[in-house]
This record gives sequence, structure tokens and C-alpha cells, in this order.
Amino acid sequence: MNTSNLVSIIVVVKNGERYLKAALDSIQQQNYSNYETIVIDGASTDRTAEIAQSYLGMIYQQQDGKGLAQARNTGILIARGELITFLDHDDYWEVNSLSQRVDFLLSEPQIQGTVGYLQKFFESGYKTTQSLKDEEAFKPMIGYTPGTLLARRTLFEQVGGFNSEFKIGCDSEWFARVQDQEILLKILPMLVLYKRLHNNNLSAQKEVYRQEILILLQQSLKRRQAYKR
Repeated sequence: MNTSNLVSIIVVVKNGERYLKAALDSIQQQNYSNYETIVIDGASTDRTAEIAQSYLGMIYQQQDGKGLAQARNTGILIARGELITFLDHDDYWEVNSLSQRVDFLLSEPQIQGTVGYLQKFFESGYKTTQSLKDEEAFKPMIGYTPGTLLARRTLFEQVGGFNSEFKIGCDSEWFARVQDQEILLKILPMLVLYKRLHNNNLSAQKEVYRQEILILLQQSLKRRQAYKR
């Protein structure tokens, strides 16, 4: 494997047999070939391991600890690439979006990372109180989420990994630390991620997420005040 400009794609999954193949197929359908795919499996009891290991060259790792943040951090430790990105097992990428993001970062060495746009869609049978007429919620939007992020390894060395104290909001907390350090993430005007809404999304635990958002906002304020001293 050519390690120059290697992209490490970290896929975190637990009991994901229903969606995992679509996610992994969307990786293989990209027109950028210099990548490695790392699947971190949180002790799945379904066919997740069988599906992941059916893909040639897949790096499959059982998670030692628990939680989304710890799984992401495990992937970062295993990753060999200088560029790192993520794809949740129940989402998938727009065709050829990876090569465009890589090309941009390689052409702009002063930029530490990029984010792109995501588009939400309903899984069949998804139960929601959200109005189906709310078209704005399902138009492409800027996605400050690991699924649209492509970052240099040095960004994680500078900011740190994901905080395991946050069950659901670990992604938001990480982006808050990036923002607090005034690190520029370039927003690329392109669709990167299709975000599936289904009944088992972690984000559906709204009360837990609200509490974590309040905590991370308080921590962010303290950091900003400390940086100004």
C-alpha cells in the first residue's frame, strides 16, 4: 500500500448488519483508491463481523472499551494514514466525494481539515414527530459531523481525540474544541454524506443529548476565557 496521501477511513459499528454493507459499498465506489478502511466493532451479536470481513483488505477490530468516543479513538490509534475520516455504519457517502476532499487538502497545506454538506433521509418505518412537510430539514446542510470531516492526523495531535465522558455529544464536543482553538476547517460546497434517520439513532436520545450540549457549552466558555488570559 502506498502510504503517501493515504486516507484512513474509520467505520464504527455495533449490530449494524442492516446498514453496514451500504456504507462499505459507498467507500468502495469512490474514485480515490489510496485508502484503508478500519471497522471498529462494539461487540456486535449479529452478522456485523461476517459482513465487514467479507471485504478484501478490511481492517477489522473488536472494540476493547465501550462507547462511540472510545471506538473512534481506537480507530485513530490504528490508522496509518496522514489523512483521517469517518463514516458511521448507518450512513453512506456521495459518489466520488472523497477524491474532491483529498484534492483540496493536498492543494491547501495550511488547512487542517474540511467539512462538507450532508443530506438527511428517512429510513422506511422510521417513527418521528417531525413534519414530513418540513422540507428545509431535508435539504443539504453544512455538516459539522465526523461523516463529512476529512482531517490531517496533526489536527488530532493538536486537539486530542473524542471525549468518552460524552455518550452522544462526543462529536459536537470535539468540534467545539477545534473552534475554541480557532482552527480553520474549510467548508467545501459539496454534498458528502447521506445521513440516515432511523429508530435506533443515538441522537434520538434527545434529553441526554441536551444535557451534554449544556455541559460542553459551559466547558467551551471556560476554555475561551482561559485562552484570552
